[in-house]
Amino acid sequence: MKLLVPLFTLSTLLVELTHAASICNALIPYSWTQAASSNPKLQGALNELSKNAVATWYTDRGGDAISDLLQKCSGSQVPSIVIYGLPNKDCADGFSSSGNNKDAAMYKTWVQSLVSRVGSREVVYVLEPDAIGLLSNNYCAKENNYLDNLKVALGLISSGNPNAKVYVDVASWANVAEATKVLNNLKTAGRLDGVTINTSNYKTNAQLMSFCSTISGATG
Repeated sequence: MKLLVPLFTLSTLLVELTHAASICNALIPYSWTQAASSNPKLQGALNELSKNAVATWYTDRGGDAISDLLQKCSGSQVPSIVIYGLPNKDCADGFSSSGNNKDAAMYKTWVQSLVSRVGSREVVYVLEPDAIGLLSNNYCAKENNYLDNLKVALGLISSGNPNAKVYVDVASWANVAEATKVLNNLKTAGRLDGVTINTSNYKTNAQLMSFCSTISGATG
């Protein structure tokens, strides 16, 4: 299976993926609201951003907005969800490492909660930003069993969400050779539709082109 490697930002990717359907923008991100209130001079730029699709993050670090998202997204509107809850995630820098998921069992239960609520709905998932990158160049990811947990998550999604599109994040700073090995291993666990390479980042298309082509060719 050749992995699709989007060349664009996550918002553009989501629009391209769904074709006739539209990405649901029912929930306004807290960061957008804060930026609008504290930086009124940025209102024009924020208005432009609001025209693009926005994914909702499902994390183990704060409130759970998934049920609200699913209730407010109706008809042909497709929810887009970034899954971010690995035990000891962000193990290299520790900026986002805290969370309620302390072990593999808790992580499995947490992912299953999401999968059960989504069911047979159409949905776009972005799986665990930075995890593949850390697996490619930092031993802490292996110590914390990132790959095993990713495979559990992908397996649960593949069996429980038949209409999901699943994309795993590959950080643009990843070691390509090692990331390729991880991707080829991960896709044995379930249905992996492709990767995203600009999640929660600000790289330009031009910067990503070479990386994109390399990943695409290596995962054929």
